[in-house]
Amino acid sequence: MKTKEFLKEAYEVFNTNDDHQDHEVKMAKTQLKEIVQNALETFQLVKQVNEDTGLPGWVQSKLTKADDYMTSVRKSLEGMQYDRQADQDAMDYENDINLGDRDD
Repeated sequence: MKTKEFLKEAYEVFNTNDDHQDHEVKMAKTQLKEIVQNALETFQLVKQVNEDTGLPGWVQSKLTKADDYMTSVRKSLEGMQYDRQADQDAMDYENDINLGDRDD
């Protein structure tokens, strides 16, 4: 790649407002698959532990933290979906009003 082409491509990458430019969605899906796999494997291991043996405190602490993080991500994404739907509803309402004002 020539220097001019490289600079042009770099400029486009850094000056694009496209949030998906760095593949965040693809990376998130990959990470979520790994989280699910780890959760299933961990669940199978915990099933083998009886209450008398118990789990070390640090293990329960990490599980609590992981649950808190995942809950925060889910709630944030749900909020984003709600906001997008509210925006769409407002635009639909505005379009309905504007269409009603037309004298065709």
